Amino acid sequence: MSLSADGLRNDLKASADGLRSEIKASADGLRSEIKASADELRNDIKASTDGLRNEIKVSADGLRSEIKASTDGLRSEIKASADELRNEIKVSADGLRSEIKASIDDLATTMNVFATDTEKRFRYLETNMVTKNYFDEQLEKRLDELQEDFIAPIHAEERRVNTLVDILTKREVISEKDAKRVMAKTSFAR
Repeated sequence: MSLSADGLRNDLKASADGLRSEIKASADGLRSEIKASADELRNDIKASTDGLRNEIKVSADGLRSEIKASTDGLRSEIKASADELRNEIKVSADGLRSEIKASIDDLATTMNVFATDTEKRFRYLETNMVTKNYFDEQLEKRLDELQEDFIAPIHAEERRVNTLVDILTKREVISEKDAKRVMAKTSFAR
């Protein structure tokens, strides 16, 4: 059996080697086909992207020209508007300067009149003003008069109350303790 197993083994090995050679040949063929297809695809993509690149460049150049023309036009319009606005501002500023100068002149004249009138009033006040000493003297005099007017009647009332308390105490209508309480409430003590 060993002879036939060795023979089988050799047959199998020979078959496997043949299959390996066929598979390797098929794989090499497929590799070549895939490489050729990839190269062809790469060339197609390169041709397409080159075409797109050229189309984009042409479109970008056109847009660039349109944008430049538009910005040049806008630049001219803005410059013209700015010049016009500058002239209007200058005219307005000149008018405002004239108005402000006239207002300042009017204000200065009014202030001069006011200052002159105020100076006259101050001189009058300085000439006719009453001094503090005069006020102090008048106040002291008036307080003395008021003191006489108020204190004299109060003293008279105090004398009456004292006399009444003495009489009521002597007649024993009120006690000494009540008499002292009444006298403690008077303005001027005995």
